[in-house]
Amino acid sequence: MERFDFSQEELAKRVGKERSTVANALRLLKLPARIQTQVSEGKLAMGHARALLALDHADDMQEAAAQVVQKGLSVRETEALVKKIREFGAPKTKGKVVKATDPQLIHLAGELKRALATQVKILPKGKGGKIEISFFSPQDLERLLEVLGIA
Repeated sequence: MERFDFSQEELAKRVGKERSTVANALRLLKLPARIQTQVSEGKLAMGHARALLALDHADDMQEAAAQVVQKGLSVRETEALVKKIREFGAPKTKGKVVKATDPQLIHLAGELKRALATQVKILPKGKGGKIEISFFSPQDLERLLEVLGIA
């Protein structure tokens, strides 16, 4: 678009699409490359991807995308998941909590996140700390319990 100095309207006319279709497609370029690939491979629909754009962080987008693909969520279910992540994604904790800056803790949090396919935070506090594992529905909790060998 920039290369040819086209507006969205002009580009839409050239490709035979509505301006809103072009605008939505351009918005998808703001997604992390991994999610763009999932859209191009047909693993995620454009509607799912648009819903993910409401999240502020790439990690949250990728985490949500993984859940959408894994659970086969509809676009409406994806929108509900995004809403929950936006509402509850950054839980407030009491007391002094130090953000995990230890490379080993960051690595471990990433490993847990991949293994559980959900958001995991390691929050060191003094000599101890806590591990937060997020879930977004009763079914998601059940899945996590199964993965952990508890259910």
